[in-house]
Amino acid sequence: LGGDNKNLFTVQFPCIGMPPVWFHQEYLKDLTGCELSDISDYFGEILHGQKRIMKVVLKDGTSVIEDASRSVYTKAWNSFCTISDACCQCADNIAPVCADWTWGNFWYMRPVKQKGQNGHSTIPGKYSMLLVHSTKGEQILRKISPRMSVSEKSYMEACVGHLMFQAPSFRHLIYRKFVKSERRKNFQKAWTSGSFSALKEQFFVLSDESSFRIASRISVGVKRYIWNAIFIIQKMMNFVYAIFRK
Repeated sequence: LGGDNKNLFTVQFPCIGMPPVWFHQEYLKDLTGCELSDISDYFGEILHGQKRIMKVVLKDGTSVIEDASRSVYTKAWNSFCTISDACCQCADNIAPVCADWTWGNFWYMRPVKQKGQNGHSTIPGKYSMLLVHSTKGEQILRKISPRMSVSEKSYMEACVGHLMFQAPSFRHLIYRKFVKSERRKNFQKAWTSGSFSALKEQFFVLSDESSFRIASRISVGVKRYIWNAIFIIQKMMNFVYAIFRK
């Protein structure tokens, strides 16, 4: 662009990589039993009560809903089966970044307190994470913050739920086991010639229901401590990795 422009405002989103378009399209057809031309809208991983769901709206007004934890698309994405090697080596999410803001989910955030006549109370609701990286970003936040509920949190608290902020996936403490797994290698070999239904049958019929049930029973507070520990260990591993690279 030849330099910064006062009218240009850039926003980055946390990302581990995106599956190919064809895989998403085949997933939608498999889920609905319809052609793409019959689909009006698609909503991926939205909250429905306390659950995260995949929702497709057909042109006749019918909604098709699937539990995100049981979705083949979500499982394939979260296990890195559909993520390219280039995305697995990406370090663009690690600060410092070139965007004015980074905007995403705020996982495992400590409750926000507000002071009232009867003491402190917890502010209910779900919150977004907003990291400000530039003077321009600070100026825009100051302009719009009177119309929002804003609470300042530490960078570490924002990062513990976003593992892509901590290290490239191929050498992250948690992610690398998926990236370097035989399952991912076999999946990426098979998808060049296999159909969606064949991939689904071969790699995702056996569900991880037990792990989801265990995770659902762990409180947010405990998960927060677990992810804090992972964050600290990963930072130590990054330090050692940097020394050996020299």
